[in-house]
Amino acid sequence: MDYPWWRKHYAEARDTFSGRLLTVATFGKRTERLMGDYGRNSGVGALLVAAGWGAERIIMLGYDCEYAPDGRRHWHGDHPAGLGNCVSIGKFPAQFAQAAPQLADVNIINASRHSILTLWPRMQLEQALGNQSVRTQKRKGVRAAARAVAGGSGAGAGVHHPG
Repeated sequence: MDYPWWRKHYAEARDTFSGRLLTVATFGKRTERLMGDYGRNSGVGALLVAAGWGAERIIMLGYDCEYAPDGRRHWHGDHPAGLGNCVSIGKFPAQFAQAAPQLADVNIINASRHSILTLWPRMQLEQALGNQSVRTQKRKGVRAAARAVAGGSGAGAGVHHPG
């Protein structure tokens, strides 16, 4: 949700992504500007957008909110020069706490494999999905557990745990 990211990736997003392009800044013909306070990080923003659109239940994935042991800030590695790399990651827990009152009517479950956030109940994804086994899919003779995949860059706060 930051301007430098849109400046670098707008054309690609516009041309390849058919969904809604949301931003807190005005950028390009296809983007929709979010009005109001959507937190100070993309993870808070995603929760507030979902709640604002009427979500009654949100299952959080990839909200670790801290640097990986090797210092990485994203599962995909650092962004190129000119784009932010979670320099404010230490402020993320307080930013979620600040947004929590706006999310009080939403059933939020933190199913991240690892997370320092303690605002919402934590549980494994299978349990959050109602104790259902995670579906399996067959690809080229190999059965692998299906897993949720976040959208483009900025889809989670410091999501550095890929597997």
